[in-house]
Amino acid sequence: MEELHARGHGRIDPAALFRPGRTGQRPAPAGSGCGGRGRQEPLLTNEVVDNRLAFAAIEVGGTAVSIRASYRFHRYGHHRLERWTSILHASLATSGAVRNDRRKTAPPSTPS
Repeated sequence: MEELHARGHGRIDPAALFRPGRTGQRPAPAGSGCGGRGRQEPLLTNEVVDNRLAFAAIEVGGTAVSIRASYRFHRYGHHRLERWTSILHASLATSGAVRNDRRKTAPPSTPS
């Protein structure tokens, strides 16, 4: 966490969170279809996953829908539904990340 703090300040530097190598994750190579793991995603095709702009737009859209639903529930006094919307969104995102992390990489195909 030391490198995430701004120099000489006690605050976290937001730009440091997006520098390569800070999260321990490496991006999948382009055109690899889910990181070359050899499996089709259940909700998105490999073409959508490989298209970074489309994938980012889908992720942002899903987050926006979740935030908007939580706001609506809050605005109209349904605080229990507001909390459950946030819990559901966080749970789905976390389970998807864990599922992708636990996948085995497909062996490289040998030319015949």
